[in-house]
Amino acid sequence: MKKSALVFAMSLAFLIIGGTVVPNSNTVYAEQKEMKIVEPYEVCDLMYKNANPGKVEYTFSDGVLTVSGTGIATKSYREVVNVDDIEQVVINEGITAIADYAFGDLKNLKEIIIPNSVEKIGMKSLAGLKMDYIVIPPWVKEFGYNAMSGGDIKKVVMPGDFTCHYVDPKMLDFEGCPMKGAIKEGSKQYYSILPRTDHLILNSDFNPKVMAFFHKAKKISLSKNDKKYKVFNNLIYTKNGKKLVMVPASTKHLKIRNGCKVISADAFLYGYGLYNLRGDEWDCEGNYIYCSKLRTITIPHSVKKFEWDKNVDYSELENAEFKWKLKSGKWRGNVLVGIRTISNLEDTGYFLTEKYNVKNYNNMSISYDGVLLKYYGYSAYEDRNGKTRYYGSKNTLRLPKSVKEIAYHAFFDMDNPQVLKKVILPKTIKKIDDYAFTGAYKLKKVKNLSKVKHVGKNAFYYTPLDKEKETEINY
Repeated sequence: MKKSALVFAMSLAFLIIGGTVVPNSNTVYAEQKEMKIVEPYEVCDLMYKNANPGKVEYTFSDGVLTVSGTGIATKSYREVVNVDDIEQVVINEGITAIADYAFGDLKNLKEIIIPNSVEKIGMKSLAGLKMDYIVIPPWVKEFGYNAMSGGDIKKVVMPGDFTCHYVDPKMLDFEGCPMKGAIKEGSKQYYSILPRTDHLILNSDFNPKVMAFFHKAKKISLSKNDKKYKVFNNLIYTKNGKKLVMVPASTKHLKIRNGCKVISADAFLYGYGLYNLRGDEWDCEGNYIYCSKLRTITIPHSVKKFEWDKNVDYSELENAEFKWKLKSGKWRGNVLVGIRTISNLEDTGYFLTEKYNVKNYNNMSISYDGVLLKYYGYSAYEDRNGKTRYYGSKNTLRLPKSVKEIAYHAFFDMDNPQVLKKVILPKTIKKIDDYAFTGAYKLKKVKNLSKVKHVGKNAFYYTPLDKEKETEINY
């Protein structure tokens, strides 16, 4: 691979004129006549393959590195400038992108000025910096992975929506260079673009799809002109305050505002992906990024709905330390199912209490609005007199008329699932949710099933009634 033509005029270089040596100006020129990948991490072939390389000029004087011209700012200046002497970087209008590693790890850098002409910021191009603030223009639409990671910047101003590119760590060669196909675009591989920061200020509309990249921010402020979202008490809600959208990762005690009607699990469980970057090391596969400091979650009675992703394995959170605080009174089944699904709350005692208007009937937990939350199967227990008694029925289960809906995973993980062979539904039932009967391995007959208006995806997965035949179970 040919390298781009680089012509340098160094600060201590000399011009020979008639046998006399004359010191030249302290200017570094980096002219790129054609776009090539000079080094594996210097110019990302995905982000910049169609970019105009232009002509870039670097001028260094009194601790200030000035970048002028047009095209892509790279790290080529490092070959002639002592990076420890750089205290300020001024990038002038005309520069359209900052290449990978361009200004990362400048130990004495106190300020970097980025113009509105910049649209792309490469991998680790601003990593490891320690400053009071940095402003990324709202026009920047693409970031490389760990663009500002490993640093400590008190205040970060940046866009609220963008595309992030990452490198698959399994596709690096023995020297750590990306092989063909290693650089990918988009995805749910979440890691932080940000350094450690006290305050993140967004200068364009917030997009919840990228909030996982913000998880290191202690406080988040939205653009004043944001059309869809608003901050109440350092929590991001929809503009009308009726849906909780995001909780900063530093939150210890989450108190949801009265008037909120919908909670999204993604608000405090930011992302689930193949890889997470923590510092410079890859975390193990399949981990969540979530509010790890969260200890309590207090929910008001105004909440009527809990949203969560049924395609995500929330069992990873069984060691999470946060606890739910629900006031006594009526709670809709949907809310209780959501809490149960993303928390370690499978124990019978939680749902047998009448504190939340949950009734127990024949070893079934049923909410006040008719949602069958959990069936615990046929199991034995000892009463106060030491006599053995039984919960549930051996082979047949008849649901009471009060049941209008069977919840997600209602029959999953029940005691002695092999014995249940028949379920009799009331004619009043309207909905059977996704994966509702998963785990009822011997279930062969469900009476009045034809009268149910909505039967969810894989409602009878892993039972003899399973018609969809998926290859693996979704727990």
